[in-house]
Amino acid sequence: MGIFNKILRINFATSLLFECARVAHFVALFLMMQKKQFGALGILFSIVYAAIQIGSMEGGNALIPYANAFTNNKKNFIQLIRLYALPQALLLSVSAIIAVYIGQRANLIPEDLHIASLYIFIIFEGMRASFRHMLHAILLGRIIALVDTASSYGYFIFVWSAILIGGYQLSLQLLWYPFVAGSVIAITIFLFSTIREYYKLPVSGTESLPSFKELTQQRAQLILLHAPKNIFSGNILVPFFGYTLGASHAATLKIISHIANSFRAITTSVVGFSGAALFTKASRGSANINRAFQPLWKVVLIILLVLSVAIITTIPVIANEWNIGIITIAFFSMAFLDYIFIIYEQMFLSQKKAYILAAIRTIEIIASYAMLIGYAKDPAIVMGGIIVFRSISFSAAVYFGYKYSNVWPSARINSLQIMSAIGIGIMSAGIIHIVRTTFLL
Repeated sequence: MGIFNKILRINFATSLLFECARVAHFVALFLMMQKKQFGALGILFSIVYAAIQIGSMEGGNALIPYANAFTNNKKNFIQLIRLYALPQALLLSVSAIIAVYIGQRANLIPEDLHIASLYIFIIFEGMRASFRHMLHAILLGRIIALVDTASSYGYFIFVWSAILIGGYQLSLQLLWYPFVAGSVIAITIFLFSTIREYYKLPVSGTESLPSFKELTQQRAQLILLHAPKNIFSGNILVPFFGYTLGASHAATLKIISHIANSFRAITTSVVGFSGAALFTKASRGSANINRAFQPLWKVVLIILLVLSVAIITTIPVIANEWNIGIITIAFFSMAFLDYIFIIYEQMFLSQKKAYILAAIRTIEIIASYAMLIGYAKDPAIVMGGIIVFRSISFSAAVYFGYKYSNVWPSARINSLQIMSAIGIGIMSAGIIHIVRTTFLL
């Protein structure tokens, strides 16, 4: 397990550095912009990413088990375009049309933005996510890391240089159009990287391809598995409460969502990609699975500890009203349970028992949807209900994990890690306070 522990530490360090920069960017925007303006920006981004989530239909994740088969030879690769890439683009196009239509009818999309840019972003960014999964699966993760990092940091540098050096006014256009351009450039690089790999493949081979039925079943299972996380994510809740309560409330929910998503991204990078490798490497013996599970569980505990301290220390800085503080705690509590679920998801997938989690989470969706409809104008009650339902789902996952794989979460964290988490949390509150004082006074 030594090599995997090293991978875990590297993934954690690189993800932490990038997500800190990302959070700093959005917190600075939150403190500098008017609440309604930031809320409008948050609603816009939430709508397009919700459209990508729904339109992708778990295509990227469903492709991973078959990536080697599709990239075994040129003939199979052509089938990848026919059976996967073209349908994926069609699904994203339909999702884009529906999302833009709903957004316009609900007056949630700013009128001074070109609608074509929304269609372009949803389709290109959705295909970018699919390329990302495929390149990861065929061991070209370095290209992904370089492109994603360069495009993100390039966006941050461009925007803040324009504001602080160029004297441009902070506006939706300044924040939106460079973001769209970055996505188009990234997918272009991914496409050329994929084409380059295509020319390295032999003309034909013996690797058989999955049937359309098999791919559809894989997608359906993953859709059910991820539905609670996708349907009741910030990308859905922010526009929903923006519509029912107004853009000002959406602004607070969006900045909370950004911070929570950063911790989710760290957890996914560490536990999602590394976890898949660990559980795949482990044999079906319970002892090996347990040894793969415990280091991942320890990493998640550390991430959750850092997040808990960060919440406690930053709420007084971000939330100036008691009810906003309650909503903040509720939002992050929802995120906690999603982070923990990532480990069990990887473990059940590796054991070909993902249908168990899919059934559990289907029940959770029905209960959460009823709560959302019944209390549409009270975010705290809605989130509180979702927390209860997710806690029940997680308890069921722990039970079945112990029943089928004899796995029980038992890893501990030491005092040094606790003190480090407290230090990071206090430092994050201090940085936010400095930014707020600098830009608002």
